Amino acid sequence: MSGAPGERSEVEAGVVLRSEFAVVRVSVDRSANGDRLRVEDVRSGRSFCLDPLELERLTTIRHRDLGDVVSPSRDEWPAGTDLLAAAGEDPFTGNGR
Repeated sequence: MSGAPGERSEVEAGVVLRSEFAVVRVSVDRSANGDRLRVEDVRSGRSFCLDPLELERLTTIRHRDLGDVVSPSRDEWPAGTDLLAAAGEDPFTGNGR
């Protein structure tokens, strides 16, 4: 969302993070009662927000406890899905196509 110069946007542009299994955009959402981290699955457009308390609690989770949630073996990616193309970015430079 763009506005007048110096005006605070409700959702900042963010950064795209990618791996061979996922492409997500991470940004700051300022539309609620406080800043929240917004995470968007670029392929599907699904997103969610985490407030500072939820983010702090994530720091207490052991990495191995996330195994079932983030396993690439889960059947959530349709065959033939090109995650990098879904992001609309060059996989080598990170620039938009």
